[in-house]
Amino acid sequence: KNDLIEIIQSIRGNKCLVLEPQLGGLLNLIIIEGSKLLKENGVVLFKELKYDLTNEFIIDNIREIPENIIYLTRPNLNMIKMIAKQIKAYNKTGLRCQFHIYFIPHRTVVCEQMLEDEGVLQYIEIGEYHLGLIPFEYDILSLELDNVYKQCYVDGDTSSLNIIARSLVKFQNTYGLIHNIKSKGTNSKKVLQKLFHLRREDEMTNQQLIDKQNVNIHSEINSLILIDREVDLVSPLITPL
Repeated sequence: KNDLIEIIQSIRGNKCLVLEPQLGGLLNLIIIEGSKLLKENGVVLFKELKYDLTNEFIIDNIREIPENIIYLTRPNLNMIKMIAKQIKAYNKTGLRCQFHIYFIPHRTVVCEQMLEDEGVLQYIEIGEYHLGLIPFEYDILSLELDNVYKQCYVDGDTSSLNIIARSLVKFQNTYGLIHNIKSKGTNSKKVLQKLFHLRREDEMTNQQLIDKQNVNIHSEINSLILIDREVDLVSPLITPL
C-alpha cells in the first residue's frame, strides 16, 4: 500500500487511475481504506482499462481530462497495445496530459519495444509497482502471478523467481527474519539462493538498518518451506467436497 501511495504522491496534479480489469479487486484487498485514501492524494477518477476512455473523463459534471493518467497493468502485450491506442486517440483529439505506466510487478523489454513501435514511448513515463504478497485471508497470501508455471516450465523464463525472492525479503522485513528455510524442487532451490543473495546485499548496503531491524522485529515465523508446483501437480485439480 505504501509503495502505491508513494507513486501517486510523486506525481503532481490531479490524476486518473486506470487499472487492468483483474487488478481492481486485488487493490481493494491492499488499500482497506478504499478510494478515500487515493482521493486524498489527488486521484479524481478511477477507470477500468478498456478500448475507449476519451469520452469518460467527467469531473464535477464537467468533461475535463486530468493532468495525469496513470496506468497500472501487468506486462501483457494486449494491454500495452490497448494503452498505445488510447494515447494515440488522446493526441489526435488535441487533449494534453502526462501519461504514466507502472508495470506490475516489473517492466519488460518486449512491452517497451511495443510502445516504441507504436510511436508512443516518448509520451510516457514508465515505472514499476512491486505489488508483492496480497493478503486474501489472515493466513493466506498470494502473489497472483497467473502465468508463472507456464513461464518457468514452458517458456524457460525464470524472471518470476526474482519476484518471489524479493517478496519474501519484504515479508521478512515486516515479520522478522526466518532462520529455518527449506526448499523442495529445482526452482524452489533457485528462489532460496536468490533470497540469501538479496539478504546479503541488504546486509552490505544497509548494515545499520539491518541491525536495528533484527533488534526491534521479533521473528513471528519459525520455518519457511518452498515447494515447486511440479512436485505436486494433483492438489490444485482436486474438487473440494
